[in-house]
Amino acid sequence: MILFETLFLIFSELISDFFNFSKISLNLDLMIQAKHQDNLLFILAL
Repeated sequence: MILFETLFLIFSELISDFFNFSKISLNLDLMIQAKHQDNLLFILAL
């Protein structure tokens, strides 16, 4: 029973880490997109 609980804890830690990583990469994607949008607007403004 203790083994199962330990595995469950490790597994949930991995899942939360994965979700945090997904959030970080999603935020990075959004930031990069926003930067490119600014560049496009700047080019169009010229």
